[in-house]
Amino acid sequence: VHKLISGVADNSTQTHYVTTFYDRQANDGTLSRLTQQVTFRWSGRYETELLLRAADYKVEQVYGGYDLQGFSDDSARMIFVGRT
Repeated sequence: VHKLISGVADNSTQTHYVTTFYDRQANDGTLSRLTQQVTFRWSGRYETELLLRAADYKVEQVYGGYDLQGFSDDSARMIFVGRT
């Protein structure tokens, strides 16, 4: 199986369109392809905090990773701790 991923980001809608191609090669050399298309939407820290507050959560902390380090531009993750 060969896998190729192609993505296009649309910053104005905070959307990422991802197409994944799976090429399967049989023992006789013939190829078949399966294509999957997925749309992702991302949100930033302050948009997420606003959505949590709108859902009656109080944001207590925002972390940048599973080791609970502070959130920054270099963080790989956004982890929110909130309470109702």
